[in-house]
Amino acid sequence: MVIKHFHNVADVRRILLKVSVLACLLQVIFYLDNVDCCIVNILSIGVSYAGLSYLFRPKMLYYPISFMMLFGYLLSYFILPPIITLLEGKQVINNLKNPLDIYLHTTALFVTLVLTHIIYRNFKPTRNVAKFYRTVYSKLTIFQPLNVSQVFLMGFASLFFISITAPFRHVSGNDDTLIKLLEGFSIISYLPYILFVPKLFPVTGTMSEGQRRLLYLYPISSVIVGIAQNHRSDIFFGFTNIGLLLILANLYGMTKSIDKSKLLLYALVGGVLLFGVLPRVALSLVAVREDRTEMSTSELIAKTFDAMGDDEKIKSTLAFYEASDTWDENYVDNVFFSRLCNLKYADNSIDIANNLIGKDKQSVIDIEIDRALSWFPTPVIDLLGMKVNKKQALSGSSGDFLLQLFTGDDWVVGGFRVGNLLGSSYAIFDWWYLLVIGGLALLLFTIVDQLVQINVTRNDRVTQKGQVNVTFSYFAGLKTANLCFFCTSAGPGIESISEFFGFFFRGWIEVPFLMFILMVLLVRRSPAYLKKSPAGLAA
Repeated sequence: MVIKHFHNVADVRRILLKVSVLACLLQVIFYLDNVDCCIVNILSIGVSYAGLSYLFRPKMLYYPISFMMLFGYLLSYFILPPIITLLEGKQVINNLKNPLDIYLHTTALFVTLVLTHIIYRNFKPTRNVAKFYRTVYSKLTIFQPLNVSQVFLMGFASLFFISITAPFRHVSGNDDTLIKLLEGFSIISYLPYILFVPKLFPVTGTMSEGQRRLLYLYPISSVIVGIAQNHRSDIFFGFTNIGLLLILANLYGMTKSIDKSKLLLYALVGGVLLFGVLPRVALSLVAVREDRTEMSTSELIAKTFDAMGDDEKIKSTLAFYEASDTWDENYVDNVFFSRLCNLKYADNSIDIANNLIGKDKQSVIDIEIDRALSWFPTPVIDLLGMKVNKKQALSGSSGDFLLQLFTGDDWVVGGFRVGNLLGSSYAIFDWWYLLVIGGLALLLFTIVDQLVQINVTRNDRVTQKGQVNVTFSYFAGLKTANLCFFCTSAGPGIESISEFFGFFFRGWIEVPFLMFILMVLLVRRSPAYLKKSPAGLAA
């Protein structure tokens, strides 16, 4: 898509800043007697203003994915918490043991990431590294044009693979290679969502009325498949992807102006989804979770819908969801936003990190090394003779292992409590973790921005003004939420240092490779493709 100007950047920045500042000021007014609450809200105003001023400039849209990563961090820690807690009638420091510690760490890491981003944009050696990844991505054809029918074909094929593997997903000890491969295709079920903003991607042709109706029905089928797996994130972050893609399209000036009546309708529908439907679906999934391995897929779907209509079941599930004797994750009531902006995840991990002694810190290092190496496929681990117990390393989350070291209870491993990058990194490196993450982020930014092709054509030799051609890869569309909230504990984010290496060892190439396989099996063998693209047949 050719862009002549980024005309919506200032407008989006202004709206975000106004809403954020208003929420923080109201928090200060309502909870003036709480000094910590006032300090945190004033700090949030300052960081939000500085962060939005740095990010929402036209030049930053030449670095779209790293821009989204910084924006996601700002959303998760500084913009959303004051807004959502205010809507629920709570303080932004609700249920936090160490609120000032949390904001000290989150602010310090944000400053580190911004400084790293400035270095990245001006550091010439990163261009050579970027060239390597750009070449690999081009070979895997993640920018290959697809028509609307092909996009739907790949999306429904992925949903089919998910439905096949759904009965095995929660069976412990299942290491079948074919099942694992088919599970890997699940992320591609998000592919049709790019059709909500087709101008961002190399999608050819226009949608017919029938295809347009199918597009609006597709998320429903995706939700049903998510229910069949009893997996909340597949539901939550499909819709999150759509929202983030619409924001990107707006920033690049690819969305049409909407009259106020339609805007109000869209806002109403969005509000019902975010504060009504999605949280209720999530609680229904939790309500039937204990029996999911004992039921068929059809029984699981039926029981989930029954739970969705049972108010008493929902209330009891919510009460159980919030209660915990050993690990409290309760921050906001809305289950959807509790995965996007839950400061309690950082609070838990920082609290434990502050209380670990030397021997325990060495144990955290050993665990993180094992978890980092476990991202390699098992055959590679065996071939290289790595001394790592992959099953044990992946038997719990970073939150589980931190809690195990703190309490001495082995049984807590396997609960998959949500950890946090700040606490786990601080436990290992003390404040030097900022330097470590800064170095890792330098490579991360270099890789992820290659997921978008940006070509600038200079038309005027005097003003050097011209046109910008922007094309997002399918990988960027599939992983929008994951990439946006990468450095946070939001659902698709990371919880520890080892997950950086998970992306460097495997994550950057896994989805493009699976996309390539599907293109070869489905798209390149289709009669329409073979007829229209002789070059594609030769490839």
